[in-house]
Amino acid sequence: MEKVGFLSESPDFWTLSEILEIIKKEQNAADAITRNIEFTRNYQDIGVKSPVWHDLVRQYNDIRSTFHHPSITLHSDLEHVEVYADPLFPLICQNLIDNSLRHGEHVKNIRFKSIEKGEDLILEYCDDGIGIPDSEKEKIFERGYGKNTGMGLFLSREILAITNLVMQETGTFGKGVKFIIIIPKDSYRFQESGIIPE
Repeated sequence: MEKVGFLSESPDFWTLSEILEIIKKEQNAADAITRNIEFTRNYQDIGVKSPVWHDLVRQYNDIRSTFHHPSITLHSDLEHVEVYADPLFPLICQNLIDNSLRHGEHVKNIRFKSIEKGEDLILEYCDDGIGIPDSEKEKIFERGYGKNTGMGLFLSREILAITNLVMQETGTFGKGVKFIIIIPKDSYRFQESGIIPE
């Protein structure tokens, strides 16, 4: 294959495939820097502002109105309920969807659901992708763990902890993820009864 020199007097030459590989690595590095800048911008205000009430139905409708994917369908079994949490609470759902798209491999459906369990409200996020191995169910919440920024799920837990909400992953590997957010009684309140349609 023809060799290419960057400088005519340079003794170093590269094949076209080697040049393309260098460009690819540089692009990956630039993409990683961009992701970290965007991530930092989104999460820089954790805990800075007072918690507010978040309408889950409205939040889901906002997500659905901007979600466009040719092979993934969003579903909801959300009750008309509000959750008391940090203003950055909506970023958690966006991060979960992003993780499904990046790592789910064959996701076709994503479902949001809320259900009362004792005095708590359980908010569920499920997909039908590859899921998470049992050995990684806690590691995914560690700072720096993962293939992207390694911060999304770690900071999601931090956001939730501000108002004593707890996140866990309880899905079955091979069948999809199931993230649950446990919301104590003082951090949720019902609006008018009903469930929003699919």
